[in-house]
Amino acid sequence: MSIETDILKEITKLAALFLPPDRIARIIEMDAEEFKQALIDPKSEIFRAYYVGFDKADVELRESVIKIAKQGSQPAQDQVKKYISELKAKLNE
Repeated sequence: MSIETDILKEITKLAALFLPPDRIARIIEMDAEEFKQALIDPKSEIFRAYYVGFDKADVELRESVIKIAKQGSQPAQDQVKKYISELKAKLNE
């Protein structure tokens, strides 16, 4: 299945806003089940577009949280500790 470039860009943009897959499917006028199936196939264009948007936005948020944690924000420091704990748990799996 080949998806138009503008649709893939829209998927990336919407994923960066952390919209759930069913809402993205509605916005791009695609069957929700078909969209969800594409999201579990790492070879699909939809998978790549979705996770590029999602992951880049996640990185940007983490950078912001770490920056304000370094400036002394206690809630941000708590969040960074959570990131570290989650990473350690994954590394020990």
